[in-house]
Amino acid sequence: MPSIKNTILLASILLSDSSIAGYTLTHDYSGEGFFAGFEFFNDKDPTNGFVKYIDDSAANSAKLAGMLHVQGLSDSKVQGEQAASKPAYMGVDFETENPPAPGRQSIRISSKESFNHGLFVADIQHMPAATCGVWPAYWLLADPSKYTWPAGGEIDILEGVNTGTSNQMTLHTSQGCSIPQSGNSSSSPKNNADATFTGHVVNADCISGNGGDNAGCGIVDDKTPANFGTDFNQAGGGIYATEWTSDSIKIWFFSRNSTIPSDLAAATALSGNTAPVNISIADSKAESPGNNSTNPSNSASSPSLDPSTWGTPAALFPSTSCPIDSHFKDMQIIFNTALCGDWAGKVWDTTPTCKAKAPTCQQYVASNPGDFAEAYWAIKGVKVFQSQ
Repeated sequence: MPSIKNTILLASILLSDSSIAGYTLTHDYSGEGFFAGFEFFNDKDPTNGFVKYIDDSAANSAKLAGMLHVQGLSDSKVQGEQAASKPAYMGVDFETENPPAPGRQSIRISSKESFNHGLFVADIQHMPAATCGVWPAYWLLADPSKYTWPAGGEIDILEGVNTGTSNQMTLHTSQGCSIPQSGNSSSSPKNNADATFTGHVVNADCISGNGGDNAGCGIVDDKTPANFGTDFNQAGGGIYATEWTSDSIKIWFFSRNSTIPSDLAAATALSGNTAPVNISIADSKAESPGNNSTNPSNSASSPSLDPSTWGTPAALFPSTSCPIDSHFKDMQIIFNTALCGDWAGKVWDTTPTCKAKAPTCQQYVASNPGDFAEAYWAIKGVKVFQSQ
C-alpha cells in the first residue's frame, strides 16, 4: 500500500436540477467538491473510544484527509468528469505508537446541510478494513444543535466493528419505535409499509438513551456478499442507497462486482466498472478550506432512477410500527472511524481473534499503528435527492 500522504482539497458543491424518478438532485458531494459540504468534528468522542477526532487544519497537516488520484490517469486526464469522480480519502493515523489520551487520530465529518426525507446514494470505493479495534460508520444523525440524542433520531446505514464481515443497519430513537421481527411478508415490495427485506433482525426495539445498551433496532445483512469491511474492499466497494420517506426507511446495497441496476450504474458512472480500482495518493499542494473551488460536471443528463425496480432491500423499517416523521428530523450525513469505545471495545472480550492480540482494545490500538493503514474511507460521492 502506498504511503497515505495527501492534502485536503475543498470545493463547492454542485446544486443540480436534474430529476431522478420523482426526486430532484439537490446536493452532489463528489470529487473535489466533497469536503466543501462537510464540517470536521473535533470534540470528545461521544462513544467513549480511544480516538482523537481532528479538525480540517490538523487533518491537512497529518495527511489524514484529502483527494485520491485514480492510478494510471495523468493529471491532464483527471479533468471534468474524471476530476468529479476522484475519491475523497479519510484515514486513521497509522504511524504513531502509543499516542496520548484521548487516543489515535481519526476523522469524523458531518454535512453542513440537514435533511428531511430523501434518497441518499453513496458510492464508496473503500471502507476501513475489518481490523480489531476499528468501528467505521456511514450514518444520518439529527442535528446536535437542535436535538439531544436520541431525540431526532439516528439512521446507521453502514456500520460494524472489529473483524466483522456483515453490515448492520440500525435505528436509534426515543420511546415508541420498533420494527417487525421478520422480513417475510406476502405484500409487494412496492408497498413501503409492508415490503420485505433480506436481512435478519437482531433487535426489534429502537429505543436508545434510556440507560440500557443503546443497541437500537438492527438488521444484519448476512446474505449479500461483500457488503462490509475487507470483503467489501476486495470487491472494489459498491453503492449504498437509502430511501427515507414518511412511510419507511429502506436500505439497498449493490456490490461493485455484482449486477448493479442499470439506472443506478449509469447515474453513478459505474457502467462497466465491475472490478476493484487501484488508487494512488494525489501529490498536490496544500490548500486552505474553500480555496480550490471547482464544479463537478453537470449531471442534468443523468438517467432516471426507480428504486421500486431494485428488488428487495437489505433492510426496511416501516412506519406501521415506528412513526417515521415523529422520530427522524433534520438529519446530517456523517462518516467516521471510531476506535474501541461502546461497541468495538465492549465486545473485545467476546471476539477471540482480537482478544488473542491484546488484553484490551485500547492496548492493541495504541501499540499497533501499522495495523490501521487500511482503516480508511475512499468515497467517490454521495448524492442526495428530494421528492418533487
